[in-house]
Amino acid sequence: MTEREFVEKWANKISAELTEFPRGYGEISESTKIAFDEKTLKLGSEFFGDIEIVNSRGEQVFLAKNYTEAKFILYAFRFSNEITLPTDEKEIENCVKNYESSLDDFVREIKNDFEIHFEDKTALLEITNKIFRKLNLQRH
Repeated sequence: MTEREFVEKWANKISAELTEFPRGYGEISESTKIAFDEKTLKLGSEFFGDIEIVNSRGEQVFLAKNYTEAKFILYAFRFSNEITLPTDEKEIENCVKNYESSLDDFVREIKNDFEIHFEDKTALLEITNKIFRKLNLQRH
């Protein structure tokens, strides 16, 4: 198996198995809808205890209450420009924790499979990054 085939295999597997965030990662009782007119969002700077979410031009588009809320927004934005943000902090934490656990499980599975198929273990991080980039996935 070539590295290219390995990347394709895992990108297909993750794409098929990873459910849309936040659905399937926790209960949401009450929420607020937030819509973004941006193509790209990323973490900005801390601003008096809050975390900026900025667009590709570095302009602030949202101010999250904390790092966990910022991660929730970025994870959800991968699937939709309209985000359902829970009002309960515990629900946000639970969804983010479960989603990140799912991503971590994939990374462990990739590592185990990589060690079976390739003798040179030094390329594991690079290959894992290629898989995540191919799927536009980030683990914050």
